[in-house]
Formats: sequence, structure tokens, C-alpha cells
Amino acid sequence: NNWVGDTLPVPGDNVKITDPAAPNDPVISTNDAVDLGTGAVDVDADSFTINNGGTLTSGGSSVGENAAGTAIVTGKNSTWNTTAMNVGVSYAGTLTIADGGKVSSTVGLIGREGFPGFFTGDGTVKVTGTDSTWAISGDLTFGFLSGGIGTLTIAEGGTVTVAGNTTIARSAGAGGAPDSTGTLNIGSAAGVAPVAPGTFSSSSLAFGAGDGRLTFNHTDLSKNFAFDPAISGKGMIDHLAGYTTLTGDSSGFTGTMTVDGGTLAIQNKLGGDVSVMSKGTLVFNPSSPQTLTYGGEISGSGRVEQAGTGVTVLSGANSY
Repeated sequence: NNWVGDTLPVPGDNVKITDPAAPNDPVISTNDAVDLGTGAVDVDADSFTINNGGTLTSGGSSVGENAAGTAIVTGKNSTWNTTAMNVGVSYAGTLTIADGGKVSSTVGLIGREGFPGFFTGDGTVKVTGTDSTWAISGDLTFGFLSGGIGTLTIAEGGTVTVAGNTTIARSAGAGGAPDSTGTLNIGSAAGVAPVAPGTFSSSSLAFGAGDGRLTFNHTDLSKNFAFDPAISGKGMIDHLAGYTTLTGDSSGFTGTMTVDGGTLAIQNKLGGDVSVMSKGTLVFNPSSPQTLTYGGEISGSGRVEQAGTGVTVLSGANSY
């Protein structure tokens, strides 16, 4: 069932939104409550919007599976409830959740797979604005198979909650395809002016075998903004602006952290190495009677401080 106009689909329909030449892009809006049951929704070569409190319930959903697609959920109480939310399956897919819009899914996948010269699953999800939420009852992965590219940005009070586990850049390259790539931006992406942060929660956050990155680039200087998930695996953590406190047990992190700007405070165990650039500050903030031991290498020309009431032991190589 190719949905191209104003007639709403019915329960059981498997809906394809694939006609960019149609005079009206499909919209679910005020007083619309569409329940497809197990019917799937595929957004390819077109755009699809839920706004003004409209509601869609569906089976598996994909944005960018057979061609590039865009989906927008915007406005207070505008809601998309689905089983699997897949963005950027084999082509570019974009999902924006804004201004109080809400998406719930059992699992989430951003950027499935790609192969040079043939296809690239490049998924982009942005959750922005107060009360804008993506709630996932299972696991979230971005950069799933080799060649997949996944980016999640959470800003301006938006919230992403993952009841299960989160994996960034799950797979190494294989069969001529490059490593998968995954990026989680809190605030803005690197190279963009910082904005207010959003909130991300997950049972765990693991970097996989691909090219994974976590970026903090935000404007919150209150010292109250915390990033709680335990971080593990060999990835990159970049702190560019704002004041962020890591509260989870990240002793399983084996990558490199760069504090290029702003302040990054460590309140729990941390693995890996840290480079503190001239405009950055690294703060160890254990609470009494805690003793926080950090065994990684600390390098750079920025500031390193002890701020907590507990004890910090630096047992690795450092220039401080």
C-alpha cells in the first residue's frame, strides 16, 4: 500500500511512503490516531510527518531502506509507537523528534550497513527540545554492520532512554567494506556551535569494533549535568564545551579521551588515556570516603584538578 495523499491507512496495512512527486507528503496530524497493528511503515524517497498531536502505532518501521527517506515527529503529544525503529538501513535516513514529539520502540538501529560504490546505510537521528523523547525498551545500536554510519544527537532538553544496552560502531570492516561508524553527540556535533545538552540514559554504552565516538559539545556550565551510563570498549570521547560529570563505572573504557574545551569531571572509575588540551580542564571529583585510582596516561597542556572530598590516586604516566 503506497501512501501518497490524505487518505489514512487502516489496520494491517504495510505502508510504503515512496512517491516524492505526490502533491502532498503524508501527514498524521490533529485528531488523527492511526493504528496499523503489526503493519510496517517504510519511508523511502519521500518524507513523512507526525505533528500537532497525531499518533501512529505500527509494526517494524524503517526510514531509508530502499532509498533516502525523512521522518519528522514534532509537537506536543505527537507520537510514533513502533516495534523496531530502523533509520538508514541501506540508504540515507533521517529521523527528527522535536518540540515535544515522542517515539517509542522495542529496539533502535541507526545506520545498518554499507558497501562502497553500491549503497550506504547512513542514519541520522536528532532528538531536540523539552519533552522530546525516544524511549527504547530493548537495545540501541548505531553503526551496526560494516559500512554502516549512525549518528544520534540529543540537544536542548531532548531525552533518549534505552532500557537495554547501547552499542556504538558495532562492526569492523569486512569483505571490502569499511568499519562501521557511530557517533553520539550530546549538545552539538563537533565543528558546530554548542547548544544546551539533552539527556541520554542506558544500562550500558559499549564501543564496538568499528569507529565509535562520543562527543560533548554543550552550553551547560552549572556543574549539574551528568552522563550516567557505564562506558566500555575502545572508542573516542571528545569533550569540546560545557561542564560534564561522568558518574558511571567506566573502568572498561580502553580508548582515548580528549578534553579540548570545557570541563570534564570524573566521579567514578575510568579506563583509557586522557589528553587535556590547553583550553580544557580535567577534574577528579570523588566523594569521601572514596579513593579514586586512575592508571591511564594523562598528557597535554590543560588543567588537571582534584575537586572532590575523597582521594584521587594517579598511578599512570602523566606530566602533572
